[in-house]
Amino acid sequence: MKSLVILAAAIALASPFVASADQTPATRGYLAASDGEWQEALRWFVVAAEDGDVTARETVAWMYLNGAALFPGIERDVPLAKAWYQRAEAQGSAAATRMLAQIERAPFDAVAAAPEAQPAR
Repeated sequence: MKSLVILAAAIALASPFVASADQTPATRGYLAASDGEWQEALRWFVVAAEDGDVTARETVAWMYLNGAALFPGIERDVPLAKAWYQRAEAQGSAAATRMLAQIERAPFDAVAAAPEAQPAR
C-alpha cells in the first residue's frame, strides 16, 4: 500500500513537468504513469530498477503484483513481482520485506475474480 501511495505522490509531483532528454528513467516512468501510459511507465521503471533504483524496484514489483487490476495493459506476474521485491530487499528496503511476507501469507498467485456488476432488473 505504501508503494502505491509513493507512486501516486510521485505522479502528482511529476505531472507538471514536460519530458526532456535529461530526465532520469524513473522520472520518465512517473510522467508516463501520470498520463495513464502504464506499459511505457513500466518500461522506464524497469530501466531505473536495473540501474539500482530501489524505489523503482518496489514500483516494478507493485505493478507486476497487481497487474491489470490497477495498471491496464500490464500482465500480473507474481513470481516476477517477488523477484523485484527480493532485489529491493537486498538493498535494505523494509517495504519490500513487508510485501514479501504479505505475498507469502496471502494467495496473490491466485487471480481474484472481482464480482461482475449485475444489470438492474
